[in-house]
Amino acid sequence: MGDRADSPESANFDTGRDFRQDESVNSNHKKKNNNSNNKTSTKGSNNNNDRLKPTLTIPSNTTTARNTDQYLPSSIDKEPKAPILSPISRTRTPIQGIRRFTRKNRKVNRAIAVTEQWENYTRKVYHEYIHSLVLSGWDNLTPLDEYMCHPTSAASCPLTVSVVDFTDDHTLKYYNDLCGEDDLDAFMQSTETKRDGKVRLYLVEQGGQLSPGVIEVLGRNLSCDPRFFCWNVFGSGQLMDPAERHRALFTSIGFTIQKPSDDGSEYSVQDTEFFRISIYIIPDDENNQEPANGWTAVIIFNQHTPITLSTRIFIPPPKFGTSLPSPPVTPLTCAQSFRQLYLTTLPTLPVATAVLSPFYMVTPLFQLCFHCWNTVIWNVREADKRVGGISTASVGHTEEIQKTMSLLERYGSLGWKTDDRVKMVVAEKRTMLIEDFKHLLSQTELLWDARRKWKAILDKRKDSKTSALTNSFTYMYVPSCFLASSPSYLR
Repeated sequence: MGDRADSPESANFDTGRDFRQDESVNSNHKKKNNNSNNKTSTKGSNNNNDRLKPTLTIPSNTTTARNTDQYLPSSIDKEPKAPILSPISRTRTPIQGIRRFTRKNRKVNRAIAVTEQWENYTRKVYHEYIHSLVLSGWDNLTPLDEYMCHPTSAASCPLTVSVVDFTDDHTLKYYNDLCGEDDLDAFMQSTETKRDGKVRLYLVEQGGQLSPGVIEVLGRNLSCDPRFFCWNVFGSGQLMDPAERHRALFTSIGFTIQKPSDDGSEYSVQDTEFFRISIYIIPDDENNQEPANGWTAVIIFNQHTPITLSTRIFIPPPKFGTSLPSPPVTPLTCAQSFRQLYLTTLPTLPVATAVLSPFYMVTPLFQLCFHCWNTVIWNVREADKRVGGISTASVGHTEEIQKTMSLLERYGSLGWKTDDRVKMVVAEKRTMLIEDFKHLLSQTELLWDARRKWKAILDKRKDSKTSALTNSFTYMYVPSCFLASSPSYLR
């Protein structure tokens, strides 16, 4: 027992300390002493080496781990020991000193600070779910995870949420608008505001981008797919494959509108704005709700400029001699957001059909999209006619028209289910919308064909002017200069 206690192996066994570090320190001291005393005798160097060997005496009856540094010789104990850092701790340690001001080290320190803030941030329930997905390998959700670590203030991003229920007696039930994240969360968790009917709509409108707080509230209460919010904030990109995107329960529609001029008197042809409206249809069987034949829709309206428009242009007017409907609540001269415009179209929908088909519910949005695109293209063509050529106005994002056309062909999404009882009505509405967008595509092609022809005419005019100047220089200016410089007898 005494021999075993005096050996390094027994000390390591009793105290849990690894003596490989001590052996490396002893070897370094041996090399240092040998270099400094290379002129001395071999006997002296051997004595020095023997003196540096530690003699450890640890009681064998030790039952708990002890600090074995007290048993080391004083010559070794005074030497500083560098901490042994793992690769993770070495990369997580910020760079200090003057080297931290270089461009490379500034990026490293900034990345370390962001990573520490990302790891130390107190996540809520839905954010923790997204973070767990990222750690499990869903790298396409990393931008959303980092985005939710930076909450925004309510003053900078005003929120308005309209809630509408389609009741069982085929009527619309409107609730007061919700103007805050806390109000929205309390409304969704309250039993008094439980859905009255088979269908409920959440129409979300917020200045700027969708805030992390709203994402947390909607995602936690409705068990939303996080890819829906990632698509709304960052775009589809490489988020999903096309086949999976076509079958998802969520999609988006691209809009282009004309901004009003500086004085607000008319809309500017040269200045347009592009934005998206995201739609998510959540069936009851996704959240195990009762009854299972209903669904909940979340429609997010991204920030855009309000426009002046009456949605009654989408329905035929009443016949002559019949009673006219009452004037709209909002004056026609007042600009409205698309959330308000969509609310005005809901009374015109047959509720019995809308509750059986999510696609039929959002058809007013496709009509608004067609009207906005058609207005922009028509105004651009008129501007080209006024200048007799190609005006400064242009049409961007024309590929979005083709994408919207594809949405119509898929009934919005292949994941949206339509009841067999209303398939004929829904198919007829879809056919009419496809005709409208085909007309829109043809008008776009005519616009660019006319512009290509005008460009060819302008290029020809430019070439003719260049040729006229070249001929005048060749046949008039050059001979006159030659005669002026020739001798008098040749004139």
